[in-house]
Amino acid sequence: MTTYRTVTLPYGQEAEVADEEVSYEIPDGVVTLHRNKAASRTNEFWKTDELFCALRDIIADEIQEAENAIWEIVASNDVERAFGASLDKLGRIVNEAREHREDPAYRVRIIARGVILRSHGRTTDLLEMLTLLDDSAFTVTTTPPAAFLVTMADAPTGFASRGEFPSLIAQCRAAGVGAMISMPAEGGLFVLADTVDDTVEGSDVGDFVDETVPLPYLPDTRLA
Repeated sequence: MTTYRTVTLPYGQEAEVADEEVSYEIPDGVVTLHRNKAASRTNEFWKTDELFCALRDIIADEIQEAENAIWEIVASNDVERAFGASLDKLGRIVNEAREHREDPAYRVRIIARGVILRSHGRTTDLLEMLTLLDDSAFTVTTTPPAAFLVTMADAPTGFASRGEFPSLIAQCRAAGVGAMISMPAEGGLFVLADTVDDTVEGSDVGDFVDETVPLPYLPDTRLA
């Protein structure tokens, strides 16, 4: 007759398992059920010894706790699932400060920082970072000899403020390339920010013209 018991798995998950099951599949892999595995390997002579079986189960349960903890340590290094102090640790690794952000917002900023750190200055890298931070539609217009303009269709409402975008874009662009951003501001104006040596200078320019954005002249803002 098959009997079942409740076991505690990684992340506090509980499951009903049959006594003959020696492993349990979770989204991250397969967890060993150490008490059941130990019982399956017990010599027939000892299976009727209550004291031996009690000691065996105590030791197996401690091993189970250790394996569960290992799974949780591995998960804490996955930015998609880390939270609290674990997320702070990942933020320190990529040099992204929490700045009072809640976990969901901080998680996005860490992922975006990772995109910046591995960026080769390509348009695809830039757009990947931007779309992580905001739902607005972004377009990139290049201007010879070495500059580009990012146009944002809507005012920022996501995980980065209007003042942060110019610096983030500058950090994602290739060395020696000027970066500028145009976005909606109060009164229907667009804010044009020029990044030079990672400093930001802003001015209000442009208006909506038949729902299109007039592109301002882009000066040569190549870095030394």
